[in-house]
Amino acid sequence: MEQEIIQKHGLGTVATLSGRHYGMDRDKHWDRTKKAYDMLTGEGALQPREVVIQAAYDRNLNDEFVMPAVIAGPHPIKENDA
Repeated sequence: MEQEIIQKHGLGTVATLSGRHYGMDRDKHWDRTKKAYDMLTGEGALQPREVVIQAAYDRNLNDEFVMPAVIAGPHPIKENDA
């Protein structure tokens, strides 16, 4: 659904996927934050989004705990990106 909206409005592509447990960790578990950082800077294999989400659901985890994954790309963050 989100891809349809993006295409309709010419907004770009959803390139990464991650639960907030990783990218927004408040407990100073830097290993979690590093997984999200690595994903955003181009590390990690390309994976279908359905597989990434289903893997969390198969472990009885909700969206908060989806492992950081590159789902379209590679489009890593570069210097001077806003």
